[in-house]
Amino acid sequence: MRLLDFALHFPPELEIHICVTSNNLSLLRDFNKSRARINVVPIARPYLEIRSVKRVLDYIRDNHIGILNSFDLKGLTIAAAAKICYGNKITVVHHFIDLLHNYNYRTKVLLRGLVNVADCLICNTDAVRREVIGIRSPRVEVRVIHNGVDAEYFSPRPERRAVDRSSVGFDDSDFVLGTLANFRPEKNYPFLIERFRELTHTHPRLRLLCVGGGPLLDSITTVVKKYGLDRKVVFSGYVADVRYYLGMMDAFTLCSLKEGFPNALLQAMSMGLPVICSAVGECKEIITNGETGLLFDPTDAEGFLQAVSRVAEDDDLRASFSRKARELIQARFSLRQMIERYVDFYKSI
Repeated sequence: MRLLDFALHFPPELEIHICVTSNNLSLLRDFNKSRARINVVPIARPYLEIRSVKRVLDYIRDNHIGILNSFDLKGLTIAAAAKICYGNKITVVHHFIDLLHNYNYRTKVLLRGLVNVADCLICNTDAVRREVIGIRSPRVEVRVIHNGVDAEYFSPRPERRAVDRSSVGFDDSDFVLGTLANFRPEKNYPFLIERFRELTHTHPRLRLLCVGGGPLLDSITTVVKKYGLDRKVVFSGYVADVRYYLGMMDAFTLCSLKEGFPNALLQAMSMGLPVICSAVGECKEIITNGETGLLFDPTDAEGFLQAVSRVAEDDDLRASFSRKARELIQARFSLRQMIERYVDFYKSI
């Protein structure tokens, strides 16, 4: 999605080439609508698929690529091969766009070793920078460029709410608490389901909308059915356009144990949703507690229950959070600002 933003919004003087090394081509149609040149070369293991890697290296040479960007270990491995072949003819920029908690030890070691081939590093948050680089001063330039969200696309849609809710079985009179997160351990879904179960005793019109897919989806669905909450909880699974579901919500929550700089939070705030978020990673830097949303410790059950009750019961508070959250996105975390920062960076190198 970050690359798609680049492809659609970078100025014409920056020529963009995107090499797709995955078999997942779900966004290919969207990329083909941009002016970027797309080259599909599926590569699973670059250290074994030498011919495929050579195709990429030949493409870099033939198209006079000056700046080579990598976003994961596979991309960085290919970038290392390019650096060996072409040396200072190319500048390698590696992007750290997530925390490292999903990587095993071997992958972390390889990543930390290969990152030395990069000429520049970009992190999307100070929290990511601290985790992947630490307090030491690296030998290369490090930039922090925050995520940005299209505030025009992710804007409030009150006129659609009732119709969209009916499509998933919710009534317009329900209070819908929603979350947007993959079903992985760090997203803390068991905590959310347990707390929601408790809240339904005091808030009978409360509903829960969980948007996302992932390895724990089936097990969490089973727990919800065991508790008899399946009429009050909706799981969307993986969706391409989350705006449709965000528009159904009255409030948004993230209960994560770890976060870097979650786009989901920016999208929800851009749509004017009051947010209740765990105070982890960059979330506690984005949200001013009590002003643009509410923060809680992700292990504090009582703190979460009080925060949800407070938002659900106070119309004025929700309206204030909604207005200030959207103003914050427009002022600091818009797509336009993110693109400008990246363009300035690329022009500077």
